[in-house]
Amino acid sequence: MDIPQWIQFGPHRFDQKSGELYFSEERRPLPPEDSAVLLQLVSRPNKLVSKQELLAEVWKDVVVGDAVVKTCIKRLRKVLGDDSNNPIYIETVHRRVYRFIGFQAPAFRELPSKGAGLIVGRERELARLQETFQHASDGQCRFVFISGEAGAGKSAFTNLFFETIRTRPRVLIGCGHCVDTQGPGEAFGPLFEVLESLAAQLGYGTIRDKMLRLAPMWLVQLPWLMEPGESEKLACHFRGAPAGRMLRELLILFKVLGQEHTIVLLLEDLHWSDVATLDALMMFLSGLNGAKILVILTSKPVAVSGSPLLKLHGKMSQLEHCSEITIQPLTEEEIDLYLNARFPGIVRPCHIGQLACPLYRGKSAFYKSPFNACRGARAVQSRWTAQVGQINGCQQFMRAAEQSSGGDPGTIRGVSGNYPAAS
Repeated sequence: MDIPQWIQFGPHRFDQKSGELYFSEERRPLPPEDSAVLLQLVSRPNKLVSKQELLAEVWKDVVVGDAVVKTCIKRLRKVLGDDSNNPIYIETVHRRVYRFIGFQAPAFRELPSKGAGLIVGRERELARLQETFQHASDGQCRFVFISGEAGAGKSAFTNLFFETIRTRPRVLIGCGHCVDTQGPGEAFGPLFEVLESLAAQLGYGTIRDKMLRLAPMWLVQLPWLMEPGESEKLACHFRGAPAGRMLRELLILFKVLGQEHTIVLLLEDLHWSDVATLDALMMFLSGLNGAKILVILTSKPVAVSGSPLLKLHGKMSQLEHCSEITIQPLTEEEIDLYLNARFPGIVRPCHIGQLACPLYRGKSAFYKSPFNACRGARAVQSRWTAQVGQINGCQQFMRAAEQSSGGDPGTIRGVSGNYPAAS
């Protein structure tokens, strides 16, 4: 039986054949005996491995004492960012037996092209969205409602998904954003933004010709796509047309485009949507059957979003081709994993997260930048002064955050009095 070359646990990858360890794409050098010990442990996950077994396998022809095993385990924990008191990779049992538990650790994904940061603990949700996309690609139109509190990571999650499909042939991605305004806002504003982004991908001439034939009332609203004087002629022609015609035209346009390409439509922050956009989505629910279209809608939890969205959400919950993904707050373990990935070798697991999680309630957006990470650390230091001594390298962590942010006193040192109150 062939032995798989790579073993993945958390953000780490271990090459069983060469003995090399990688953290994301960064190689972490290991002495040969450490690699051999790690191989023995990962090849027997969740099973007890005694010091004597390790000595017999790794140091077959060498006479050494038990202490050499303890030293190897200590070095492995250091390079993995593990903690013997709160292990997430290597657990000590009765002081003489070890067990590898690292396959239970959450993984993170790095945004392939944007390089903006790390995505932690969203593997299951990403797999669901990718499966739904595959159904849509097969001509089974799908709708996905992604809900989560502000800062939970909805936008980062959809960006990560887009990176996994962006290079596929004949895939178009149209994005629109609902905006919080003082007044009623522009009718169909997010959908106009979607059409503009699709035009940039298809080619302005191509989308203009299709809209002139299938959705001229929408083309009138995008005069920069038209020839000089053409906009006025069309506007006069459609003056007095029934309001429902715009909805029907857009539906027909997307159905035609969805036969030629796989289209992903994203409307973000739907809790701020205008009523006209919600009406269009209600029509889409039953009118896009057979089109290769995936519609992704993001919003705060509907219970706090107001009544206009409740009707759409309620309708979606009754339809088989609609589903919902909830972006849950990060756990303490996931926060620790992120901070260790963001500041390797500075923050130890199961320390910062335990203190910072109540502060930001697990919302990933507050840990994305060095500024926010430092802000969280300073708030932790201020609110739990008695416990800061337990945080290994807390001062080094904050200094690293300051250096990564350019050491701007206005954004780093000045935040200590502006953090949200901890519960």
